[in-house]
Amino acid sequence: MTKNGGKPGKVRFDGVDVSAMINQMQRDLLGRRIINIYDGVSDSDSFLVKLDGDKKTFLFFESGVRFYTTQHKSSLQQEGMPSPFCSKLRKHLRGLRLESVVQLGY
Repeated sequence: MTKNGGKPGKVRFDGVDVSAMINQMQRDLLGRRIINIYDGVSDSDSFLVKLDGDKKTFLFFESGVRFYTTQHKSSLQQEGMPSPFCSKLRKHLRGLRLESVVQLGY
């Protein structure tokens, strides 16, 4: 049984969820630098972005499904080498500052 009375939890974000997350990210994450990018545990389509700041903040992306901020590394894959795509993201994004967050089409 799940915490919400047996009903399955929400799996995918809709437009309202994305809009709410964009507002939160604009409020909390703008101006932070990308420290590193890691592969997620679920599959090759998820990534964890470590951001600088007073608190250790991670931004978790699951491609086409959801994204959220967290203080925990539980979504992190602890294996050897990163995937080729993750390595490419690291090469091009590490050290850059998050300047804006927008939802395409709105």
